[in-house]
Amino acid sequence: MKIKILVVSFINSAPLWWSLKDEKGIELSFAKPYKIAPLFKNGSYDIALMPTYEFVKNDFLLAAPLGVLSNGNVKSVLLFYKGNFSEVEKIHLDPNSRTSQAMTRFLFADIGMKFDKSQKELLSLEKNEAQLLIGDRALKMRNCGLKTKDIASLWKKKTNKSALFALWAKKSEKNNTNFESILEEGHKNSMRKLNQLIDRAIKKTEIDKRTLRDYFTKSLFYKFGREGKESLNFYKEVFGGKGY
Repeated sequence: MKIKILVVSFINSAPLWWSLKDEKGIELSFAKPYKIAPLFKNGSYDIALMPTYEFVKNDFLLAAPLGVLSNGNVKSVLLFYKGNFSEVEKIHLDPNSRTSQAMTRFLFADIGMKFDKSQKELLSLEKNEAQLLIGDRALKMRNCGLKTKDIASLWKKKTNKSALFALWAKKSEKNNTNFESILEEGHKNSMRKLNQLIDRAIKKTEIDKRTLRDYFTKSLFYKFGREGKESLNFYKEVFGGKGY
């Protein structure tokens, strides 16, 4: 019987699962971040690359000490705006990620910022508005001519913690399969195939090779270590309750 794995469809997660797609005993499925939790809870998946907000809001367990993390300048979770940021009164939130939504609310909660769940075209933004974009589109649009603020950088500055966008989740300890070993080996082999992974990302996003290499090796990191554990505990503390 194949191990069924559900993963985020954005390229930032590819170094966690790229080599797994070639394993005969593994079946990969893809979804946008906001769809991962309901699909995982209601489906027959064994493990999922779970957005952090959904992980801490549910009774999921860590399947492996791996995730999608950044220590700042992530380049793919951005606020776009036109004028001076001091003029911004309302942020339109990207509907694709509740994790990035919650992080943005947390970052600006103490200055009376208004938030709107309706997405707005970047060129139609007023000077008192900003748009949160995530994933491949944010990475591609970051040089569109508008000003940007990087959410991971703001998060690091305010909390002194790494931004943790997603992590491997399982539902229970009942399954005896050694998911941790499979996922760690999968990440290791994926990084060995980084050139192949980048070539595929170029076709999907039309972003240049140098930018993508820097993105996967400098903007992001994937092994938890102490930083990841501390970040996860902080997210549980901030988002685990009824707020956000």
